[in-house]
Amino acid sequence: MDELTQRHQVELAMIYLEPGWFTKVPENWQLVGELKLNKEFGVIARSAVNFFATSPRAVAGIGEALKSFQQTLPPSVNSIFSEAANAEISP
Repeated sequence: MDELTQRHQVELAMIYLEPGWFTKVPENWQLVGELKLNKEFGVIARSAVNFFATSPRAVAGIGEALKSFQQTLPPSVNSIFSEAANAEISP
């Protein structure tokens, strides 16, 4: 995964981090957030998806982008952002 993200200059990865999908990520990736749905929707694989910065230098920019993104989410979605991303936990 790391080689692929570096080759294509991908700084943010959204993945399902659980058995059946992905159980581990590259060591240099940093968890910056999680998006959880409060209710069931039609066609989704899981109710939560994890956000990872694929390099340490990407964390700050992703944190700012996630804060902006959080403001666009409907009430049926909880977003939890890590301190590493300089973000807050939302209800």
